Amino acid sequence: MKLYHISPAINRDSILKNGLICQLGNRSAYFGQTRKAIYVCKTRTALKRMGNHLLFLAHPDFDEGVDVWAIDGISPETYEDDKYKGVGYYITQNIPPEHLTQKNKPRKHTGQSASGTSKFVKRLRSLWGDGNEKP
Repeated sequence: MKLYHISPAINRDSILKNGLICQLGNRSAYFGQTRKAIYVCKTRTALKRMGNHLLFLAHPDFDEGVDVWAIDGISPETYEDDKYKGVGYYITQNIPPEHLTQKNKPRKHTGQSASGTSKFVKRLRSLWGDGNEKP
């Protein structure tokens, strides 16, 4: 079974070198994550739904773009995320870089304009904060 992971493009070099690491990172509290895990989707349709979620659009780490990673060649056990039933899952196994394939061409997130952060995202941030807290 293929799994997919969304990550800010700013993490690309680290992922290429170290793979995906189960951890509570700088975005964990913002997304309501309380366990050391890697959050994944099982289908590209689910991945698109997650990637277009307002929380992703509003978080500043995604300003420089979004990367989509496929996990290939291994089948870690998946657990359904209660917050994203039917769409979001998590795994508790680190994924080495040799089992990852970047599935997108590097690009700006759809919430972006050529001049930087979109007015919509700026408005969300003015209402919800700068992304360091969960809205």
